[in-house]
Amino acid sequence: MGARGSLSADELGKLVLAAALLVMLVASLAAFAWAVPTVAAWTTTGETPGLGLVEAATALGDSRLLSAEPGGAYPRDARPLIPPAGEFWLAAALTAIALAASLFAVLRAAEIRMSRTVADQRWWHLRGRRPHEFGRYRTVGEMLVDGPSPDHVIVGHIARPKARVAVDKLSQIAVIAAPRTGKSSGLVIPAILEHEGPLVTTSVRTDLVNHTIARRRDLGRVWVWDPFGARSDGWDLLRGCEDWEHALLVARWLGQAQRLGDGGNQQYFDQEAEGLLAPYLHAAALTPDVDASGVYRWILEREVDTPAGVLEEVGADDALERLEAVYAYTERQRDGILGTAAVQLKAYGHPAAARTATRGDGFTPEALADGENTLYIVAGREHQKLLAPLVVTMISSILHWVGERENRTGAGLDPALLLALDETASIAPIQDLPSILATSLGSGARFMTVWHSVAQIQRAFGEEAATEILALSRAKVFMGSVTDQTTRREIVDLLGQQQAQRRDPAATGFALDVVTAQALQRMTAGEGLLVNGELPPVIFRQRRHYLDRDLQRLKGPAATLAAGA
Repeated sequence: MGARGSLSADELGKLVLAAALLVMLVASLAAFAWAVPTVAAWTTTGETPGLGLVEAATALGDSRLLSAEPGGAYPRDARPLIPPAGEFWLAAALTAIALAASLFAVLRAAEIRMSRTVADQRWWHLRGRRPHEFGRYRTVGEMLVDGPSPDHVIVGHIARPKARVAVDKLSQIAVIAAPRTGKSSGLVIPAILEHEGPLVTTSVRTDLVNHTIARRRDLGRVWVWDPFGARSDGWDLLRGCEDWEHALLVARWLGQAQRLGDGGNQQYFDQEAEGLLAPYLHAAALTPDVDASGVYRWILEREVDTPAGVLEEVGADDALERLEAVYAYTERQRDGILGTAAVQLKAYGHPAAARTATRGDGFTPEALADGENTLYIVAGREHQKLLAPLVVTMISSILHWVGERENRTGAGLDPALLLALDETASIAPIQDLPSILATSLGSGARFMTVWHSVAQIQRAFGEEAATEILALSRAKVFMGSVTDQTTRREIVDLLGQQQAQRRDPAATGFALDVVTAQALQRMTAGEGLLVNGELPPVIFRQRRHYLDRDLQRLKGPAATLAAGA
């Protein structure tokens, strides 16, 4: 057949659809015609007339159906069972309502299924070929929750009346939001207030602590590590370093946050600094009157005799060999290694940080995980780079303990540990973050990392690692107006293009982005976009902790009054 006589796949699909709808209409009318006399007879006499579909359909054309005795329209043996007009038409109305409700329920279920994309679409998928680009109340039931739970993190609400939208426990969360868009007040603080399990959180200011500490104290123990604040709980860097293998781990963690350069020479000094720090940490841990600030002094003073004597006394041959090997290098090599190690512990050269290094003081991973306990880590902007090695080591030690616990018990923490890391790139730049995100959920450690933009992740970790971080963060939350190009491009690529086709079949390759740059730029500070795995993306409204009544109740009266002052 010529091109003019052939049907395209789209035209064939429409033809089949029309035929299917016609068949459904005829079948529905036939079913209704049969159901009405059957229901009417059964409700009045308790018996059914035994009508066939043809007999019931034939009665529709009989004028006696509209008389006072509609039974006259049916076969003689069925007439005694058919009630008078009043009861008959009441049964007809009830039957129509029941059938309409059933049909509506079927269509609603079909719409929910067909409004989502599928990888292997065919023309018979009907609306599945043209899915809703954004989730609606009836299509995102998996993300709707009644209230707080350790199994999910609520990100906001949709619809009227308000329905809470949450991310389940199987997803790591990445929050990308510029300053002043509600990332703290609308997401981090609510998550801290509602999480009924162990929690670690980082912050630039103490306002996050002030708004949530009363609630967290009601749940369990609280530690606030704020070296440059008015007061701070302690943390012993040397805890566990009595074991040589643990000292090696701590030395590596210290180096993961403080990379001075990407050149080959600097990578060499970074690695060798680990070889110097590990023996120092091991020797200090074995010396009761030396703390982390003492290790920093050893490095500045190039002290080798004291730590070497301690290591020799306990028979730590491997540690001693590494220490002596560093001091056997040329002066230039030794200076580079000592300088790198000094930078990693530089915070302990400041009296404010040194006061937190008391041996045996402060929180431990074991204590943190033993209940609904909380660790606040506060690092102001002017101190973030200085404190980053310590923060990364602190968090890494917690994750290491959680992983070892899983190995011992065969199960992860329950409820899970939530790590709500505001300003992740600046306060907690964990270089192993991609691999940690890939494995920590099984151990019972869940991340909610917060970033200013995709460009910030790329600058801190590199483009490939940034891509991996976003891929491993199954739930991505974008908040407020998006104006930077990198984040905007990430969202546009993530959501893809509209699947609705142009009416003109000759216009091939025509497609529109699901969301435009203008739409992203015009998102308000009270809005957010959630992209959660294979579920439809959702535009939600934020829950500001100072406006939401449930969150105000969790904060307690003292915190609420302080916020309003």
